[in-house]
Amino acid sequence: MDDNSYKDFVDRIDSICTQCADKTAITYLQNNGSKTCFTFGKIFRYILSAKAQLETIGIRSGDRVAIIAPHSPYAIISGLLLAYINNTSVLIDATLPHEEINRLLELSDVSAILTVYDTYDCLDRVINTDIPV
Repeated sequence: MDDNSYKDFVDRIDSICTQCADKTAITYLQNNGSKTCFTFGKIFRYILSAKAQLETIGIRSGDRVAIIAPHSPYAIISGLLLAYINNTSVLIDATLPHEEINRLLELSDVSAILTVYDTYDCLDRVINTDIPV
Protein backbone atom coordinates (compact mmCIF):
# COMPACT_ATOMS: atom_id res chain seq x y z
CA MET A 1 0.00 0.00 0.00
CA ASP A 2 1.45 3.36 -0.94
CA ASP A 3 1.73 6.18 1.63
CA ASN A 4 -1.33 8.05 0.35
CA SER A 5 -3.55 4.95 0.41
CA TYR A 6 -2.39 4.10 3.91
CA LYS A 7 -3.01 7.67 5.13
CA ASP A 8 -6.48 7.61 3.54
CA PHE A 9 -7.21 4.30 5.30
CA VAL A 10 -6.15 5.67 8.70
CA ASP A 11 -8.08 8.91 8.15
CA ARG A 12 -11.23 6.92 7.28
CA ILE A 13 -10.91 4.75 10.39
CA ASP A 14 -10.38 7.87 12.54
CA SER A 15 -13.39 9.60 10.98
CA ILE A 16 -15.79 6.65 11.10
CA CYS A 17 -14.88 5.66 14.65
CA THR A 18 -15.21 9.25 15.86
CA GLN A 19 -18.45 10.10 14.04
CA CYS A 20 -20.12 6.77 14.87
CA ALA A 21 -18.57 6.26 18.33
CA ASP A 22 -21.85 5.26 20.00
CA LYS A 23 -23.10 3.04 17.15
CA THR A 24 -22.70 -0.71 17.21
CA ALA A 25 -20.00 -1.96 14.84
CA ILE A 26 -20.06 -5.66 15.81
CA THR A 27 -22.61 -7.78 17.63
CA TYR A 28 -21.09 -11.03 18.85
CA LEU A 29 -23.58 -13.84 19.46
CA GLN A 30 -21.99 -16.22 21.93
CA ASN A 31 -22.65 -19.96 22.19
CA ASN A 32 -24.81 -19.45 25.29
CA GLY A 33 -27.11 -17.11 23.35
CA SER A 34 -25.91 -13.89 24.96
CA LYS A 35 -24.76 -10.96 22.87
CA THR A 36 -21.75 -8.73 23.26
CA CYS A 37 -21.82 -5.43 21.38
CA PHE A 38 -18.77 -3.50 20.29
CA THR A 39 -19.28 0.15 19.40
CA PHE A 40 -17.02 1.97 16.97
CA GLY A 41 -15.79 4.04 19.92
CA LYS A 42 -14.88 0.97 21.98
CA ILE A 43 -13.03 -0.55 19.04
CA PHE A 44 -11.17 2.71 18.40
CA ARG A 45 -10.15 3.01 22.06
CA TYR A 46 -8.81 -0.56 21.91
CA ILE A 47 -6.88 0.24 18.72
CA LEU A 48 -5.28 3.36 20.21
CA SER A 49 -4.43 1.62 23.49
CA ALA A 50 -2.97 -1.46 21.80
CA LYS A 51 -1.06 0.75 19.33
CA ALA A 52 0.65 2.49 22.25
CA GLN A 53 1.43 -0.83 23.93
CA LEU A 54 2.91 -2.30 20.75
CA GLU A 55 5.02 0.81 20.20
CA THR A 56 6.28 0.52 23.79
CA ILE A 57 7.59 -2.99 23.14
CA GLY A 58 9.27 -1.87 19.92
CA ILE A 59 6.77 -2.85 17.23
CA ARG A 60 7.14 -0.46 14.29
CA SER A 61 5.43 0.23 10.98
CA GLY A 62 6.13 -2.58 8.53
CA ASP A 63 6.65 -5.29 11.17
CA ARG A 64 4.93 -8.65 10.89
CA VAL A 65 2.73 -9.69 13.81
CA ALA A 66 1.05 -13.08 14.21
CA ILE A 67 -2.58 -13.41 15.24
CA ILE A 68 -3.29 -16.86 16.65
CA ALA A 69 -6.82 -16.91 18.01
CA PRO A 70 -10.20 -18.46 17.37
CA HIS A 71 -12.33 -16.51 14.92
CA SER A 72 -14.00 -13.85 17.05
CA PRO A 73 -14.53 -10.09 17.20
CA TYR A 74 -11.26 -9.87 19.13
CA ALA A 75 -9.31 -11.48 16.29
CA ILE A 76 -11.03 -9.27 13.71
CA ILE A 77 -10.33 -6.12 15.75
CA SER A 78 -6.70 -7.24 16.16
CA GLY A 79 -6.41 -7.50 12.38
CA LEU A 80 -7.86 -4.00 12.03
CA LEU A 81 -5.40 -2.75 14.67
CA LEU A 82 -2.44 -4.16 12.76
CA ALA A 83 -3.63 -2.63 9.48
CA TYR A 84 -4.13 0.70 11.29
CA ILE A 85 -0.52 0.73 12.49
CA ASN A 86 0.77 -0.49 9.11
CA ASN A 87 1.82 -3.96 10.21
CA THR A 88 1.45 -7.18 8.27
CA SER A 89 -0.90 -9.66 9.92
CA VAL A 90 0.29 -13.25 9.90
CA LEU A 91 -2.91 -15.22 10.50
CA ILE A 92 -2.34 -18.66 12.00
CA ASP A 93 -5.24 -21.02 12.61
CA ALA A 94 -5.48 -21.62 16.38
CA THR A 95 -6.92 -25.11 15.78
CA LEU A 96 -3.76 -26.41 14.12
CA PRO A 97 -1.61 -28.90 16.01
CA HIS A 98 0.79 -27.16 18.38
CA GLU A 99 3.82 -28.36 16.45
CA GLU A 100 2.44 -26.80 13.25
CA ILE A 101 1.71 -23.47 14.98
CA ASN A 102 5.27 -23.33 16.26
CA ARG A 103 6.69 -24.31 12.84
CA LEU A 104 4.68 -21.55 11.14
CA LEU A 105 5.87 -19.01 13.72
CA GLU A 106 9.47 -19.95 13.08
CA LEU A 107 8.99 -19.57 9.32
CA SER A 108 7.05 -16.29 9.48
CA ASP A 109 9.71 -14.09 11.09
CA VAL A 110 7.22 -12.17 13.24
CA SER A 111 8.10 -9.37 15.65
CA ALA A 112 5.23 -10.13 18.07
CA ILE A 113 2.34 -12.52 18.63
CA LEU A 114 -1.26 -11.69 19.56
CA THR A 115 -2.97 -14.76 20.97
CA VAL A 116 -5.30 -16.18 23.60
CA TYR A 117 -4.37 -17.97 26.81
CA ASP A 118 -5.09 -21.49 25.50
CA THR A 119 -2.79 -20.99 22.54
CA TYR A 120 -0.11 -19.25 24.59
CA ASP A 121 0.47 -22.47 26.51
CA CYS A 122 1.37 -24.34 23.32
CA LEU A 123 4.02 -21.89 22.12
CA ASP A 124 7.61 -23.02 22.30
CA ARG A 125 9.36 -21.31 25.19
CA VAL A 126 12.17 -20.29 22.82
CA ILE A 127 9.65 -18.26 20.83
CA ASN A 128 8.16 -16.82 24.04
CA THR A 129 11.51 -15.50 25.23
CA ASP A 130 12.54 -13.96 21.90
CA ILE A 131 9.22 -12.51 20.73
CA PRO A 132 6.73 -10.44 22.76
CA VAL A 133 3.44 -12.30 23.18
